[in-house]
Amino acid sequence: MRPEIHNILISADEKDNWEYPKKFRWDKRIKLIQEFKNDFESVFKIELDIDKNVQDASFTTDLGLLDEKLYDRKTGTGALRYIFSFRFSNFGNLFTILNMPEKNDEYYTEILTCRKIIEDSQFVFIDLSELDEIYDGVNEPYENGLTWWTRFFDYL
Repeated sequence: MRPEIHNILISADEKDNWEYPKKFRWDKRIKLIQEFKNDFESVFKIELDIDKNVQDASFTTDLGLLDEKLYDRKTGTGALRYIFSFRFSNFGNLFTILNMPEKNDEYYTEILTCRKIIEDSQFVFIDLSELDEIYDGVNEPYENGLTWWTRFFDYL
């Protein structure tokens, strides 16, 4: 992990609060993500999805494109498997991108455009490759091998 990324993660860490920081407001965060969704749909020219049922996690939600082979949008049933998504941590205005396509693949340019929209809103992008490191923050890890991914972007 690059030192500057480690510093960002350390500064977002909060003692004894695993799911969200003391001042976190889910309602405000989900409202902002809904605004991103509206903006992103203009970029992608397709309907995107927000998972509003994330629980027991260190992240708020995923905003992205669900695989319609596994999920029926009309009935709201099926597996939540994203073709790509922007995942928003509950901590430090951090976000990452899951299933980032290669440069010449579908949605690549649109994802970069939307990443810039998020960053322009004072969020900090953390590449997935930076999060595989063992967690060494302010809390005592609750399991061996705990990573920064779990700390800020996973179910707990």
